[in-house]
Amino acid sequence: METIDQMSKDTLLKILKFREDRIKELEKEILLYQKIIKELLEKAGTNAKK
Repeated sequence: METIDQMSKDTLLKILKFREDRIKELEKEILLYQKIIKELLEKAGTNAKK
């Protein structure tokens, strides 16, 4: 395994791009889970009132 100092600029840019894309995917996933949790809490609140 290469150290960061040994990696080429191109390789480092590819790694950074991959990580950036992965972070964007995770952010979308988090938003989806937040939406699901919000809906579940709203349903729980509605059911508790009944």
